[in-house]
Amino acid sequence: MPTWLNIVLLPCGQLSACDEELAGMEDMLGRFKGDLGAIGADIRQLQEQSAAMSVRLKNRQAAEQRLASFLDSLALPPALITTIVRVRIVGRVSAVKRYDCSA
Repeated sequence: MPTWLNIVLLPCGQLSACDEELAGMEDMLGRFKGDLGAIGADIRQLQEQSAAMSVRLKNRQAAEQRLASFLDSLALPPALITTIVRVRIVGRVSAVKRYDCSA
């Protein structure tokens, strides 16, 4: 006997019960699909935030490297600092001039 004929021959109460179960499953699957869509949106948002944070990190690292190079160029060698502190004022000027010429 074909399956469709078995369904037609079901008592009315059983057919209604099956219909209600299928409707309940359809509702449940619809909510599940909505939940998956919301999760997908959350994942996309997190990916966008991650990409933005990555760009900011790279920019900060580049700025840090440039700033470190600049600060290194400003730093005075310890020998010059020692000379400036220990020598009289006239000697300090000549020590600074010597450093300026050698840099």
